[in-house]
Amino acid sequence: MIPTLLWRCPLCAADDALAQIPRLFRGDLVHCRACRAQWRLRRVPGDDFYLKLTRDGDRRDMALHLPTEGDRQSAPLQDGAERSVAAWYDAMKATVRLAPIHDPALALHPGETLYLASGPAMLQAEEDDPRFFPAPAPTTSVSRAEIRVPRSGLEASAGHSLDPKKPAKASSPEDAPHHMDKRAVRGRPVGAGRLFLTDRRLAWQGEAAACDFPLARLNSAHALLADGLVLMVEMRLYTVRFLRESLLKWVTFIGLIAPQVEAATGHRIAVSNF
Repeated sequence: MIPTLLWRCPLCAADDALAQIPRLFRGDLVHCRACRAQWRLRRVPGDDFYLKLTRDGDRRDMALHLPTEGDRQSAPLQDGAERSVAAWYDAMKATVRLAPIHDPALALHPGETLYLASGPAMLQAEEDDPRFFPAPAPTTSVSRAEIRVPRSGLEASAGHSLDPKKPAKASSPEDAPHHMDKRAVRGRPVGAGRLFLTDRRLAWQGEAAACDFPLARLNSAHALLADGLVLMVEMRLYTVRFLRESLLKWVTFIGLIAPQVEAATGHRIAVSNF
């Protein structure tokens, strides 16, 4: 639970560094793999979850201040300090900045800046998406022997009779046109790969396919814990499932870039609360 929310260590600002260790009959432990800080998790019924810092870790040159409960003023952090998870989250957010990174797996365009690169992930797209699933080739022409000529102009088609003495065949969901069937719009796995976020696009580099999603065409980005990072691009849905990363990290960075995209293009991106 905690690493999903606190996707960055609030002490050393290392991404995806926290790990939670369950303990029976005692509060879980949370530790940072980067700076070795450690917390004890405590739940107060009817109130909130609290994290108590039990080991400061290697923060030699960091002077972190946490918001005190009840106001937004800061208080010096000391070993033994206990704050709500929400307060630790605020402290973590205060360390987030858009900083350029480098990853050789993505070739940048001239003047483009890379801000985020994922680890292993899985992409899912709508099953009729031409970006990843091209339409099948047209079928061959039908031979004359396969054409059935109606015996009269009144003969009904598709199993329906125009004879009032004969009841019409009841239609079933299977008889409905494909585009009318709600079940036709469903997700289909694209494959494994990695996702990259620049100041211009979301880039998918996959084993089976690669695709760019310009930010000027990104309608929304939402974190759904049961599904993944859900992106809507030109009214088409895509779902990215990260194997070791928090969805909130991606929503946060997209949310930080969104104002820049709106200022440059006038296009607004809707983002989950972060």
